[in-house]
Amino acid sequence: MRIRAEREFAEVYRTGRRVKLGPMVVILQPNRLGHPRLGISAPKRLGGAVVRNRVKRMIREAFRLSQHELGAMDIVCVPRSVPESVDQVARILKDAAARVEK
Repeated sequence: MRIRAEREFAEVYRTGRRVKLGPMVVILQPNRLGHPRLGISAPKRLGGAVVRNRVKRMIREAFRLSQHELGAMDIVCVPRSVPESVDQVARILKDAAARVEK
């Protein structure tokens, strides 16, 4: 359920659709796997390791809670600032998926 390989990230960056919502940019690309996959790219300017890891945990939890509503797509999240809550991140993921499906 995760995007791990550098070539997979590069493919999503190259051909995916970018949606900027709130504190993050979400890049989405449909896949043929039948389930969504998540990749996270947390830049150092976000904060120290503790902050970046906390944000990544929030994104993974939001993905876990909303993965059944997202459809078959590869999702790369790039946080620009610290989100307020897991619920906010879940809403962002759902909104971005809905915009791409249109």
